[in-house]
Amino acid sequence: MSDSNKFKPILRITPLGGVGEIGSNMTVFETETEYLIIDYGILFPYEDFFDINYLIVNTESLDPQKKMTLFVTHGHEDHIGAIPHLVQRFPEIKIYAPAFAANLIRSKLERRSISS
Repeated sequence: MSDSNKFKPILRITPLGGVGEIGSNMTVFETETEYLIIDYGILFPYEDFFDINYLIVNTESLDPQKKMTLFVTHGHEDHIGAIPHLVQRFPEIKIYAPAFAANLIRSKLERRSISS
């Protein structure tokens, strides 16, 4: 058996946002059956972005059939600002966050009438 066939990948790590910039932070750890996501932030565009209020990471590549868990590192907008979008798209997602960040997230969800 060749070296390339000895090991089956069990974890894929994909930074989807926040690389080389401040904002839109999101890293996905993917197994065969689930996603473990670190942060889901928002990026406020520069003034030369005409008519764009904010930018978020595109989650279309995530399989909605897989179990999803979001771990939040802290409550800055570039780490939690897009969570309402994620909860709307994946209502079964479990979210773990420090107390202060959890309160900020609950407030965001309540303002958009999204149940947590």
